[in-house]
Amino acid sequence: MNDLKTYLRTQKSVVGPLAAFVVCLLVIGCGGHGTITPPPPPVGAGAQTIMFLSGRALDGSNAANTTGNIWLVKTDGTGLTPVTRLTVSGVAIADATWSPDGTRMAFVSRRALDGSDSTGANFALNVWVVNADGSGATALTKLVSNHNFVFHPAWSPDGKKLAFQSSQALDGSDTGISATNIWVINADGTGATPITKFNGTINSSAVWSPDGSKIAIESNRFLDGSDLSGAFNVWVMNADGSGATALTRLTNDLASNAGPHWSPDGSKLAFESTQALDGSDAPNTNKTKNVWVVAANGSGATPLTRLTAAGAVTGGPVWSPDGKRLAFNSARGLDGGDSMNLNAIVNVWVVKADGSGAAPFTQATASLANNFVNGWSPDGNTLVFASGQGLDGNGSLGLNNIWIINSDGSNSMPLTRLTMASSASPVWKP
Repeated sequence: MNDLKTYLRTQKSVVGPLAAFVVCLLVIGCGGHGTITPPPPPVGAGAQTIMFLSGRALDGSNAANTTGNIWLVKTDGTGLTPVTRLTVSGVAIADATWSPDGTRMAFVSRRALDGSDSTGANFALNVWVVNADGSGATALTKLVSNHNFVFHPAWSPDGKKLAFQSSQALDGSDTGISATNIWVINADGTGATPITKFNGTINSSAVWSPDGSKIAIESNRFLDGSDLSGAFNVWVMNADGSGATALTRLTNDLASNAGPHWSPDGSKLAFESTQALDGSDAPNTNKTKNVWVVAANGSGATPLTRLTAAGAVTGGPVWSPDGKRLAFNSARGLDGGDSMNLNAIVNVWVVKADGSGAAPFTQATASLANNFVNGWSPDGNTLVFASGQGLDGNGSLGLNNIWIINSDGSNSMPLTRLTMASSASPVWKP
């Protein structure tokens, strides 16, 4: 697992604090035993399904498993079910995501390629798919070398393909290179093809446009497209890799633009940036990360948050289904000023798409009580997030549970109520 840790620590692209937490959770795990506490009532009308990662015991009790698995739970607290049932330390399930029709999940794992509960001779991370009931787990990529890893599988809108980030050699051999590229593979595991072809730069965080015609990524290639490492920018290309265009144009590698997210109508992208707030080719004061939006043609790049205070890091924007608001994570002061929150604690914030009306939906200040939003429910009425706050909403628990909150900021409640094992990375079923 050391190569995975090293990669996440050294990659120049923006790696969110929740991603780092998930890796720590799945590598380290937690210990202890206890009794399971019944979940609270639902936040909204109708029970919807959420997938998440957890190091909890496979029997659902308040105890720790030796590794993390994919779980399901409904918003009324029922239906708690493990989708994968691994117990061997080191299999490293991460980056789980639903297929557009909600029948399958894709994820990355170091489990043995035969699907057994072991790492076997496998030292590489691979892309896997599994049916929502846990059956049919299949490795789409079949890398073994410890020089290889993949991250961030992303389904095409029609569910026929996945894009992912890989350090695999461009000729498809089981060797690694000192770069990561974006690959596309058919959902049955055939036709793996690199759509970026670099040997010295990082190309990552692929996301498909809503109509499936384009893919946005972050890349530190030079703006002329050459294979030289510079500042990270947001790029967009056709789904076959042609027509790559830089939407942001930093050349100063002390600043970074990364983590693109398409708006629901495909007209804009939100991203994270440490760029100067006046749009100049420089970092802002203290290199503080903000949420920006840019038109899909590269015009009108605008910061929605305008923070420069040290420690007020802000990122992870996710669009509401109607495109009118974005939720994001921020360690800014709860008064909304340009300052760091007490203990640098991250909270869930929501802002209108024009940058107005930013408000904290969680208001934690206790050490380790961080809150990380992951997405809006399909109907837009609820947000799901991982939280380290106490189960009564006060203080800090020291590990994360899955929470939901109404889209007006009311009625925040935990769906998991663990005190011995963490949960993270919740994703709404489509």
